[in-house]
Amino acid sequence: MAKRKPSQSRGRSRQQLWTPEELEQRVAQRMHELTTANQELKRKGAEQAQVQAELRQHKEFNEGIIQSMTEGVIVQDAEGNVTYANPAAATLLGYSLPELVGLPWTAIVPPDQHPLVQAADERRARGESDRYELQALHKNGQRIRILVSGSPRFGPEDGHLAGMLSVFTDISDLVRTEEALRESEERFRTLFQGIPVCCWTFDQDGTILDWNLACEALYGWTAEEAVGKTIYDLMVQDENAPATREKVMGVFQGHSYHGLEYDDRRADGTTCTVLVYQYPLKDAEGRVIMGICAQLDITERKRAQVERERLLAAEREQRLLAETLREVTLMLTSQTSHAAVLDEILHQAQRIVPHSASDISLLQDDVLRIVRWQGYGKFGSESFLSGATQSLADSPLEAEVVQSRTPLVIADTRLEPRWMVLDETSWIRAHIGMPIWLRDRVLGLLRLNADTPGEFSAQDVKRLQPLVNAAAIAIENARLVEGLEAEVA
Repeated sequence: MAKRKPSQSRGRSRQQLWTPEELEQRVAQRMHELTTANQELKRKGAEQAQVQAELRQHKEFNEGIIQSMTEGVIVQDAEGNVTYANPAAATLLGYSLPELVGLPWTAIVPPDQHPLVQAADERRARGESDRYELQALHKNGQRIRILVSGSPRFGPEDGHLAGMLSVFTDISDLVRTEEALRESEERFRTLFQGIPVCCWTFDQDGTILDWNLACEALYGWTAEEAVGKTIYDLMVQDENAPATREKVMGVFQGHSYHGLEYDDRRADGTTCTVLVYQYPLKDAEGRVIMGICAQLDITERKRAQVERERLLAAEREQRLLAETLREVTLMLTSQTSHAAVLDEILHQAQRIVPHSASDISLLQDDVLRIVRWQGYGKFGSESFLSGATQSLADSPLEAEVVQSRTPLVIADTRLEPRWMVLDETSWIRAHIGMPIWLRDRVLGLLRLNADTPGEFSAQDVKRLQPLVNAAAIAIENARLVEGLEAEVA
């Protein structure tokens, strides 16, 4: 068998060894590779150490946060046993950390609350996180109201539920505050509805927010009908709207108003007089959140006041009239001069019924002759009256008064078609004609005129009638005296 020659491709032969230079170069190259690999290993080791340090710091940071949290944190396994708890959880429940860890959840939740936890566990199994209120059980047996935020924990390998993470907060004080607030609101609501004074609350637009029973009784709208409407839609009358809007804006600027008097509408269309008190209601920061209005119904008081004032005025008027008539009677019966009697009649007529001008005309053979007057000078009509006469045949209004012996009142001469319009008397806008008669005989007329329509009424006629009765006697007496004096002379 022939001997095989070494292949040239398999490297150098034993006789062809590395030269010292090549061997040194090869060793240097290998040392460089080893150095580089070692440096890479050191770099990766340093990076890994840095990552581990960062992970450790992150873990310590998170643990520090959890340990310092004021909220309680509990981790449970799939069976519901506590595997971790932070100090806040232990303090809240009254246990030490070693006592708490290992307890089943049933030890810290009262039996009547178990359905809530079981329902939450079912949600966790479905991967749901949520919040719910629960009553926990303190070690001493006291119940604690807590708000629980729960999340599921799944195993990294099989994805099955591994347990739950629960973060909970003691809301006992909050619940007590809310209950106290509800009780306070209920007391306010009871007081608000039961107070025998109309009270309602409103916003900046005047929209009614609350409406008590007294308001229903006063205005006739129920709370269902009133709430949501504005006060301008319901009871505020148009003429009072600007002032009311100003007061509403003032309330929301912090102002209060006392004893404002308004006439308001009722549901049945009638009106009522109310005394209004408005105040701002503020929140804890001092901001006005709504206004409240309390109203006293003074309708009957106002009517009684008006009636009292009317009676007092009537009494004063009657007293004045009685005193005037007494003076008139004495003065007229003491006068023997015809002219003096007529002047006194005009003077007392002005005192009883104020007017612009007046005159007395005497009747003879169906002709009226103006014999005395006062007040016409300022209207430029005095010269027209001097010696003026009126035939009853040409004066239908005067003829009617004489024939019927009934006073005539014209509130507005421009609305009376029988009124004779003359340039000299065009200023007359209201008129009273009083017949002066005695024993079925008309002696003349007392006429009062005013330059303003609506100045006279039937009440003025009643006031004048006693004066006219006394005037008839005085005029007749003066005529008799003058006639007797003429005969003696």
